[in-house]
Amino acid sequence: MTIIAIVCAVLFMFAAVRFGLLAHFARTDSLPFESSMGIRAREVRADVETWNKAHRAAWPLYAAGAGVSAGHGVACALAPWASGISVGGFLAVIVGAGVVVLVALTILSEKAGVSTIR
Repeated sequence: MTIIAIVCAVLFMFAAVRFGLLAHFARTDSLPFESSMGIRAREVRADVETWNKAHRAAWPLYAAGAGVSAGHGVACALAPWASGISVGGFLAVIVGAGVVVLVALTILSEKAGVSTIR
């Protein structure tokens, strides 16, 4: 179970770095146009100004995703040392909740960016 916890912790930390970089680049308008990290909606890819405007609107959600990912990564790393509870069940709840929240934040950030340019 410790190996699974460490793998999940590393994956969540990778997601935290990705969301953090995306938030930084989106806030500073330095995300390359049509980057694979950015919003892939057709409306957003119209021109550079629209691209930057949409990502500026979405950056707080990206920052929240970085925080959520980091928190879940730490929780996964500490799960094997949680005493008195079922580690497998605890880890499943942490990973499941983290994935659901990150997917929701990804969808919401795309919707926020698209609704800003409409």
